[in-house]
Amino acid sequence: MTRRIAPWLAAGVLLLGLEGSAGGITVSSELSGTALRVADTLVLRVMARWEGGEEMYRFSTPRPGDNPYLQLAGQSVGGQARLEDSAFVSEKSWHFSFVCVQPGSTQIVPPVIVYTNTETEVTDSVVGSPMFLAIAAAPEPPFDYRRGWPYLLALIIAGVVVFAALRIAQIRRQAAKNRKLHQTPEDEAAQLLEALQPLKREDRGEQFYTDLEKIILGLWEARAGRRLAGKTPREVANILDESGVDDEVIGRVRATLTECQNARFGGGRVDIATMENAFETVQAWVKPPDGS
Repeated sequence: MTRRIAPWLAAGVLLLGLEGSAGGITVSSELSGTALRVADTLVLRVMARWEGGEEMYRFSTPRPGDNPYLQLAGQSVGGQARLEDSAFVSEKSWHFSFVCVQPGSTQIVPPVIVYTNTETEVTDSVVGSPMFLAIAAAPEPPFDYRRGWPYLLALIIAGVVVFAALRIAQIRRQAAKNRKLHQTPEDEAAQLLEALQPLKREDRGEQFYTDLEKIILGLWEARAGRRLAGKTPREVANILDESGVDDEVIGRVRATLTECQNARFGGGRVDIATMENAFETVQAWVKPPDGS
């Protein structure tokens, strides 16, 4: 029996496996695709074609071979006869649906088509040509936003915490600024005197009197409304006198400033009792002025 090889091309064919013919019948096969992903569906179509009526041939049910990359999901069969150039042409087709189950490269071998000529009772078969198939891994599933609410909730809580922390810091800075703006000279002097307490030591006398002098000048400068920094005790006394400060208070201010300068220029060698007296004198001035 003579075989002849003939291609079968049709619209939509992605890959064609050429087969043979016997007694005037031609068999061909095609795949729905050659590059798929896991979980995609692959369709293998096998078609037999001959000139004459459908009754000329009987076909055994073809069975696709096993393939570890594919899982058979269904199959169907169809056929038709039509008139072409005043002659009948018949077709019979089988469709096999597979699901791609694992990635990799494989060959698809069409099932063997066994047919019998009803006139001669001669049986023959056609073995299909292997066709290449590449299967890629399945795509990542789309993000399920319903599962993202814990992350969104955590982000909202973190944002609230950060906002609250920044707000508290801002309030504290503003409060400190307001306190400073509304702080009286007496309040400021009291704070500086509190910070000066640790320096009441004989080995820190020079630093003690340097800071004490600054406190005195700052306090009376604010009260007199005149600049006193850099002035001598005598000049300070004259400015306070012009500002209407009581003579007795002026005398104590002058004496304390003189003591500060003597201690500074004398190396700060002053006993604790003397330092304590000077400290208490200045501490008494921290009280708001009573008009004296």
